Amino acid sequence: MGYIKNELDNEKILNYLKSRNINVELVNGSSYKGIKTLLIDDKVDFIVDNSDSDIKNKGKDIKEIFQFSSGPKYIITNKNNKELINEIDQGLNSINVEKNKGNTLYNEYFNKFFNDNINKHILIIVALIVFLILLKKEEKQLEVIIKKNRIINDLKKDNYILYYQPIVDLKHNRVRSVEALLRLRKDGKLLTPYHFMKGIEDANMMKEITLWVLKRVIKDYNIIRCYDNINEKDFYISLNVSFNEIKDREFLKKIVKIVNDNKIIKNSICLEIVEKFVVDEIEKIQENIKFLQDNGILIAIDDFGVEYSNLDLLKKIDSNIIKIDKFFADGINDSEISLKVIDFILDICRLSDKSIVIEGIEEKEQVDIIKTFLYEKIYIQGYYFSKPLDIKSLKAYTF
Repeated sequence: MGYIKNELDNEKILNYLKSRNINVELVNGSSYKGIKTLLIDDKVDFIVDNSDSDIKNKGKDIKEIFQFSSGPKYIITNKNNKELINEIDQGLNSINVEKNKGNTLYNEYFNKFFNDNINKHILIIVALIVFLILLKKEEKQLEVIIKKNRIINDLKKDNYILYYQPIVDLKHNRVRSVEALLRLRKDGKLLTPYHFMKGIEDANMMKEITLWVLKRVIKDYNIIRCYDNINEKDFYISLNVSFNEIKDREFLKKIVKIVNDNKIIKNSICLEIVEKFVVDEIEKIQENIKFLQDNGILIAIDDFGVEYSNLDLLKKIDSNIIKIDKFFADGINDSEISLKVIDFILDICRLSDKSIVIEGIEEKEQVDIIKTFLYEKIYIQGYYFSKPLDIKSLKAYTF
């Protein structure tokens, strides 16, 4: 509420103040006694009056009051209309400026608060995501540790065993070699690699398993080579290695050391490369193959003709043995193309003095056709002759 004591045009001032949303009340008369009472009782916020020295404005002017006073505005004055209106304008404008400034400060604070909180929420979300990723990583690491411990435990308990599938030499009626195949005894069952190899890969223990297989092969070799059905002179045992293993020179040095430490006969161990070659690394692979061959280890390329469609590989990779995939063996008795492919590979191997093993032979008709091939170093592997056998059963094997 505003009080105006003005001897001039009260109506004009009243209308002006109302237009500025200031509630006013006219105070009539020239005596300020009642006004002083209002002032003393803090019912008047400020007074503008130059004519009466007894009435003070509490040390405030209109601008100051309009900026900081939160209550109703009481105006008592005898100034002329123009002076009063100007003074009120300054006060009101000051209010607007301060409000705008306040709004700006508030907006800046709000935006900072809001943005800071958004940033905090983003940080929380990011931290949560990172935590979940780390948790998942730790879970995977834990899974790896569990799988690794399980594999180590199975090795200690001799749950891993080797079976051997004969590779026969029909021309001389003998077992030329055997391929070592890993098996796992679990819950009374004999599992093939299909059921456990992924666990070994997930546990990053492929190389450890390969070295274990090699040591067991060397141990079994000294037993198997003495069997009556084995020609000890050039008998060998093959085991599978991956492309990643064959390109790792440091790992190959471990293989060579194991072979040399056991003083095994030269060319008695063959490494079968069972994965597709990476073309860009052929030169490096050939260097490693030569390193192995120089240390008395044979090299075979497995699944040739399917995994390796580039026949130029026969020239770039100096392997000792080529194993032709079962895909061609399946069609050898009814597909002219399969027969021609095998015949072509035979010609190449004959020129380079490589041995050939045809895999997946299961029918007599296939065997009869292979017998017609005029090449001394051609051998056969498949269920027609034998399934994989344990070391004891291999001793009694005949064909």
